[in-house]
Amino acid sequence: MEVKNTIVIITHNSGHIIRGALSALKQSQVLVFDNASKDDTRLICKNELSNVQLIESPTNLGYGRAANKAFNKVGSKYALLLNPDVEIDHDALRALVARADKLQSNWLYIAPNTGHTVTEIDVEKQEPGLKRITDATGCALLINLENFRKLGGFDHNIFLYYEEMDLSERARNAGLEMFYAEDICFPHNSRQSVAASKNLDVMRNWHFQWSSLYYKKKHRLWARLIESIIVNLFVSPIKQLTASPERAARYSVKRRATIDFIFGRQAFDSNNQPHIPQ
Repeated sequence: MEVKNTIVIITHNSGHIIRGALSALKQSQVLVFDNASKDDTRLICKNELSNVQLIESPTNLGYGRAANKAFNKVGSKYALLLNPDVEIDHDALRALVARADKLQSNWLYIAPNTGHTVTEIDVEKQEPGLKRITDATGCALLINLENFRKLGGFDHNIFLYYEEMDLSERARNAGLEMFYAEDICFPHNSRQSVAASKNLDVMRNWHFQWSSLYYKKKHRLWARLIESIIVNLFVSPIKQLTASPERAARYSVKRRATIDFIFGRQAFDSNNQPHIPQ
């Protein structure tokens, strides 16, 4: 029997949460792409369930690059790209796939309700049980793989953040639609996918700012790009003077990322290693 949907999970030091995620997916075909975890993530994936295929990357490729490689191993029509900290049940998943089956071919993804805000498109005619949107968070997306591949997948220049916004922008330009299934809920326990650490926060903040600037430049959002540069170079130092230590550190990292971006630093170095701010 042809498998219609594969669940793809990207992990990195997710041992504290991946067992619970996999235990809810016993009836599904699951592919885990692990980004060079140093904890017990890989061991859990190998031992937990027989329906889990594990791809072990020796380096941390980031979210989009890892998803691209994982999707190359998928032969199903759809792939549910899922963070390990998203809750899921099979009835909700079946309902999501059933709605995808009713659509025509000109769509890229359906986003379930993960608790994140989406921007709806105000049109008179919507699909049954679905709303047209401009973009959605990448923590849970049911992706039409044929159209995903036609778009070239996620931008390989991005390590973290803005991958789904960039993909959605390219999809709109190609005449593809994105949908939101508000009544199908996959709760997202945000920022729980990776075990927390101070170094991780620094890395996340640097790449969030870098990816934001990259996205705005790529899509010629010049006013927003200039505004972001001005705010981070000239406004945030003033705010930093009275900010809490945590917020002050965030301002500092984002300012560093802005300067790095202006001087041409990329998210990956020449050895395809992600930039880690010191």
